[in-house]
Amino acid sequence: IAVTGGRWLHLWNAATRERTHVCKGHESFTTAVAFAPSGRRAATGNHDGQVRVWDVGTGECLHVIGGHPRVTAVAFSPDGGRVYAGTNDRVVAYDIGDGAQVGVIAATGGQVEAIAPSCDGGELYVATREGVLGVWDARTLVCVERLESATGFRDLAVRGDRILAAASDGLVYLFERLR
Repeated sequence: IAVTGGRWLHLWNAATRERTHVCKGHESFTTAVAFAPSGRRAATGNHDGQVRVWDVGTGECLHVIGGHPRVTAVAFSPDGGRVYAGTNDRVVAYDIGDGAQVGVIAATGGQVEAIAPSCDGGELYVATREGVLGVWDARTLVCVERLESATGFRDLAVRGDRILAAASDGLVYLFERLR
């Protein structure tokens, strides 16, 4: 279990209910956390514009990726090879091996609140506070579909062609993509 609190990432063993690591390094409040699909890595983002990638087994910081105004969302690709960082108005993709930037989605339609890759890794779903849900080709980072709502989005869950979007009006919307 990964829990952020202030500037730290707390890792817990769910079976023993014991905290295994306290990961320190962020200089301001942590705003986003995600596990890699393998469960061996975690990523955190925060107000100081950094993304940190952690080794869950040791609590060691593997990469510090920076240069953002403020990180509002993080997610891993299904193969664990990329980490995505959402900011005020863009999503930046990084290679997990060396921390190098590999692409940018610059026209998200507002402040990024949630990022969710498709199960096969072919698409990336990005939800904004302003009510834009963009579907992006994860390889080319080109927008393939854009849905707009009168209310802002706060979180996403994707499974196949179904998208659950938690909205600021307190409702959860179900979108089904027709192909």
